[in-house]
Amino acid sequence: MRSSSSIRLRGLGTLVLLTVAVSAQGQSVVVSPFAGSELHKTYESRFELLPLLTGPLDAKGTPSTIELEGSLVSNIYLRPADVSSYEVYQSYLASLRSGGFDILLDCREKACAAKRTVASVYRQANPIFKTRNYQIVKKQSGTDVYLTSQANHYISAKKEEGGQTHYVMVIVSDAKQLYSADVLSLASLEEGTTSITEKMLTDGIAANGKVVLSGIFFDTGKDTLTDASTPALETIAGYLKAHPEDTFYVVGHTDDTGGLEANLALSARRAKSVVASLAALGVEVGRLSGHGVGPFAPAASNTSDQGRGSNRRVELVLSLP
Repeated sequence: MRSSSSIRLRGLGTLVLLTVAVSAQGQSVVVSPFAGSELHKTYESRFELLPLLTGPLDAKGTPSTIELEGSLVSNIYLRPADVSSYEVYQSYLASLRSGGFDILLDCREKACAAKRTVASVYRQANPIFKTRNYQIVKKQSGTDVYLTSQANHYISAKKEEGGQTHYVMVIVSDAKQLYSADVLSLASLEEGTTSITEKMLTDGIAANGKVVLSGIFFDTGKDTLTDASTPALETIAGYLKAHPEDTFYVVGHTDDTGGLEANLALSARRAKSVVASLAALGVEVGRLSGHGVGPFAPAASNTSDQGRGSNRRVELVLSLP
């Protein structure tokens, strides 16, 4: 990576760097490890989905979850043997605050049930640490289990800089000296690019039974697919032809602006437009059924442009035979 700007931030007796860098995958923020840590696994993606825990906590002390899309850098580290998980957590927290990040969630085990919450989101609902194709640098058995089921501390933070919005997620576990630092920089998909791969579809269906069909574009307020959707549709058709035994729901979603009945109708029409387009590409139409749920299953809050953008989507959902 080539650094274009760098901010030096001091934590608890260690130096943490938050660097805006340009890599092969695009612009992103890279968070350095706690001093003396060893890199265990690394992963980078030009366009990735990241579920993020945020405040405020509900009546049971459980955080909210939002889903974000953008360029991602994820590293998993082994902290030094003489450094506690609490020191790593406090160092990142102080460094992020000093660097002008807004802390979205500062979660310690007793304050927000970190073990239960992280395990529920990152091990059960969204097993991202298990499904990503990490490059292994130093072997360590059971990373996914120990990191996501034994989490003691969790931090999520946000900063807007240089026309981009950057999110940082830190998970610190007592077990096996593990902690992770994920950095996601928001980015919109460029129309005309192939934004989804058959591997993404395979991994998403295997892990969650569903996947967002990125790269599908409609005329504003209509169910007409634009020409920019063709590369994604061809990729989706290829995946479906490679899995002829499976049947799927194609589910349309909208944001919560406008009338409810209109949104329900629009989401259903858009889902059926995708089904029709896939049938035109040779997919057996009987394997697919299009449905619309309007704003009833949001991926994010409808109170921001970013959240509404995430909510306007089409998903492919595996159905039982």
